[in-house]
Amino acid sequence: MRHFCTLLLAATAAACFAASAPAAVVLSLDTEFSGASEPEGTSPWLTATIENAGTDMVTITMSAANLVGTEFVSQWLFNLDPSKSISSIDYVSGQAAVNGATFSVDAYKADGDGYYDLQFDFGLADNSDRLTAGETSVYKITGAGIDENSFSFFDSGGSKGDFQSAAHVQSIQEDQSGWIGAGGDGVIPEPGSLLVWSLLALSVGIFTVRRGRRS
Repeated sequence: MRHFCTLLLAATAAACFAASAPAAVVLSLDTEFSGASEPEGTSPWLTATIENAGTDMVTITMSAANLVGTEFVSQWLFNLDPSKSISSIDYVSGQAAVNGATFSVDAYKADGDGYYDLQFDFGLADNSDRLTAGETSVYKITGAGIDENSFSFFDSGGSKGDFQSAAHVQSIQEDQSGWIGAGGDGVIPEPGSLLVWSLLALSVGIFTVRRGRRS
């Protein structure tokens, strides 16, 4: 019983920590949909972590952690809840979108298909402007009612699949490229929440086993 109480206290502490941490979702770009080349690294090749940063505000961290070699992102697109609107897009850290970060409803296409609302346009010609393997790009997005769940929406009008985010990866195998996307299975909850539930399940399981042995 003493061990169970210790584990339960640990789970409770973890739950309190997770509750105080900003809420977040992660979009995992793990599907090549343009019929071209897949990036050579481990899927998901790109991830976008959307984190609550306060009232009507989120940060988007675009990570190219699983690109390899000379691979880089030239464009990264997102969808927004159609009931919401973006009032400002502000650079925070990492690689900036040197050709602009812009919002316009259904204004951007991925591989000539689908309609997206938010575009980060990275550089092509200059290596220093590219979002390359291992780099991140962080932006703050502000708008009435916007939170971490506002970007878990699918593109409209796409014939090549439904995606919540899409990106164009260049220089695959040095001279090829491909469009990759995040589908519904690409949304995962904040890791802290998974930890809390795991600890609670472990505590209940140990308690059940100990009761069974005593009886």
